[in-house]
Amino acid sequence: MTVSGTLLRQFKRNPTYIKLTRWEFWPFYFVYIPVFFYLLYAMFRSRSLFFFSASNPAVDTGGVFGESKFSVLRLVPAELKPRTLFIPPQMPNEEVLQLMQQSGIGFPVIIKPDVGERGLLVEKISDPDGLKRYRARFCINLLIQEFVSLPYEYNVLYYRYPGSDSGLVTSITGKELLSVTGNGYSTVEELLLDNPYAIVQMKRLKAEKRELLQTIPKTGETVVVEPIGNHARGTLFTDKRNLIDAQVLKTFDKIASRIPGMFIYRFDVKCNGPDDLKTGKNLKLVEVNGAGGEPTHIYQPGYPLRRAWKDLLHHWRHVYRISHANHRQGVPYMPWKEGLRKMRSYLQYKASVGK
Repeated sequence: MTVSGTLLRQFKRNPTYIKLTRWEFWPFYFVYIPVFFYLLYAMFRSRSLFFFSASNPAVDTGGVFGESKFSVLRLVPAELKPRTLFIPPQMPNEEVLQLMQQSGIGFPVIIKPDVGERGLLVEKISDPDGLKRYRARFCINLLIQEFVSLPYEYNVLYYRYPGSDSGLVTSITGKELLSVTGNGYSTVEELLLDNPYAIVQMKRLKAEKRELLQTIPKTGETVVVEPIGNHARGTLFTDKRNLIDAQVLKTFDKIASRIPGMFIYRFDVKCNGPDDLKTGKNLKLVEVNGAGGEPTHIYQPGYPLRRAWKDLLHHWRHVYRISHANHRQGVPYMPWKEGLRKMRSYLQYKASVGK
């Protein structure tokens, strides 16, 4: 390779270059500019700053911000979700371990804040010492969830209008965890340098997984570097809307009908593959988001920004229309004073955990 070719390759591996040239890494507030204008229109039409609160009456703020993940999971039938514990900050570690044992939850586990978004502070914990260290960092309400080892992970966006027995599935997103395949001589860090998603995560990975990065996988060996399936943690999102058909709609109609007080759902699903996603067999809902759940297929690499804006606006039109329909049936909009108080509290909370 020529000197100019080497320099060009190094330049394209620069995190700043990657973030500038790939819109999926741009700041949230920039990508959402068209949505903000639509929200102003919807607020004016509904005469409510927090019109979206009526979209999911059973979920605080409709699931747009600040809602308790545990309170949403409590709505989900037990057989559809992993065993999950709510852990207040004052609970001693010994009591947490005892509660895990009583609930049949062993290590590894997934630990996450009860309130959060976009993979905020979600980690896979392998032992009691790791759990103790995590809890020492944050004095907040946490969820401990059994680790679901099913190999396929999807996001499914579903809407159901009030009075209707059937809904709409408009987005299915596949997730490919940040991983490498060994060649027998390169370190994990060297292998990651061919992945732009890994490059923008490298500073964090070096701080959290230095030992793993220096290992040399065997030829053909796959090493999962980041077990958390979130775009903000390096997971590759792929557009799987080709899976949407009458069968998958029937499955999620049945699932949604068992979760009361909601009309907009972004299901985070683990299963054995596309067939099980469609039939609902061997399927676990590791999280259920409300109106704030995005059509995450837009984050597939190369997805045009114009189409992403169109899909985001399409989502928020459903949020507005469902909220309006619920309001006409007597569901109140959240008063602006209460909404501002909750928003201020949520922003303070995010600042307190360093986000």
